Amino acid sequence: MATCYAPGSDMVMVGGGWYDLSNLDEDHIGLSVGGVAGHGLPQAAVMAQVIAALRGIVLRCGTRPQAVLTELNEYLHLYHRGQMATAAYLLYHRPTRTLTYVKAGHPPPIGPVPGARYRQSETTLIEGESVLLYTDGLIERRREPLDTGLARLTETALRGSGMNVHELSELFLHHQPGADYPDDRALLLARPNPTLLTELSSKL
Repeated sequence: MATCYAPGSDMVMVGGGWYDLSNLDEDHIGLSVGGVAGHGLPQAAVMAQVIAALRGIVLRCGTRPQAVLTELNEYLHLYHRGQMATAAYLLYHRPTRTLTYVKAGHPPPIGPVPGARYRQSETTLIEGESVLLYTDGLIERRREPLDTGLARLTETALRGSGMNVHELSELFLHHQPGADYPDDRALLLARPNPTLLTELSSKL
């Protein structure tokens, strides 16, 4: 695992973006990333409360990704009605390298929509593959479509072939030096460790 954070402005060193992970049991890890709309101290305060709520939710139902985002949405709707956030929650199963994930972007957002439900998907990581979770500040630029930012991020990933997760996370965070970032950037990079997986399997 590797994580990075950078504010969107030199004037304010905090924002609404977050990343988090939880060791749920011997077989499962919960990973999340998200962001409260806007940036600055008010959003950072809401973000801190959202993470605290999320961690409590993950302790109860972290192996059920749909339930995690559904409960988090209800929390924002009840306690932060004026706020909106986007989020993704992933459940990683170590023995099979399976990632089960749900995401809430636009649409539907987390917060303003009571009773929202989120589609759950699944994929399997092969040896050497990495997963990058990030907030939209990493790809957003003023007066530029998000597709352009996504294409640029994909090109960066190709350039990072062979790097370890720490080198790769720094490359992603600063993949466009001198750019005007309108929002804070939070990212979490994960890559299965084949040696660790073998050791865990031999103990089961």
